[in-house]
Amino acid sequence: MGKWERLKSVGVFTVLNEEILQSLAPLISERTLKKRQPLLQEGEPVEDVYFLHQGKVRLAKMNADGQEKVVSIVNPGEIFGEIAAFDNGPSPYTAETMEEVTVSRMGLDDFRALVRAHPSLAMACLQVEARRLRQAYRHMKNLALLDTYGRVSARLYKLTKDYGVPEKGGTRIDCSLTRQELAQLVGTSRETVSRILAEFERLGIVEVDRHTITVKNLEELKQWATGSRERDGSS
Repeated sequence: MGKWERLKSVGVFTVLNEEILQSLAPLISERTLKKRQPLLQEGEPVEDVYFLHQGKVRLAKMNADGQEKVVSIVNPGEIFGEIAAFDNGPSPYTAETMEEVTVSRMGLDDFRALVRAHPSLAMACLQVEARRLRQAYRHMKNLALLDTYGRVSARLYKLTKDYGVPEKGGTRIDCSLTRQELAQLVGTSRETVSRILAEFERLGIVEVDRHTITVKNLEELKQWATGSRERDGSS
């Protein structure tokens, strides 16, 4: 598959016709990276805009205590790093591969010129940022209103909806998150996440092994996520 053909699978480029996409091929470079390879660094200048074709990339920020917090997960067909094309600012997050990925990149100046020439592309990028902003608002709401059990449940419920693979007796979350990364997503410690998963497994809500989580009772998980499921004791 040619470079321009891969771009057809990137959501923001669906607003451009094939002739335009073909003209972008000389501006695109593609590579495959192993797990935990950095692509962008929070606070550093952005030189390229990235388009993910395979694998997953995590976007993370550092808090005042120096702890890294995962704020979003980039999936195949999505763009990241594009915000710098609009404000010339540094990267608002660190981008790191979660598994082996195939990714394309375009120089920031080239992408900025493309956006200026095609306003519909600017609108498509705005929709991406709006979705991520809504995710951030939802995350802040969960941090403010839900206890730790609720936050873990809400994140597991969202992961099940986004990455769930139906299997006999449940839905497997097909997303290679470590316990530490899940903890960062919900604002708690790895030990707390492990303890909550163990309790949910005891209750028959999930089944956990070393690498995967399978949700056995999605409706009960949703009750925990919405705070309608009462628990003895406090978090």
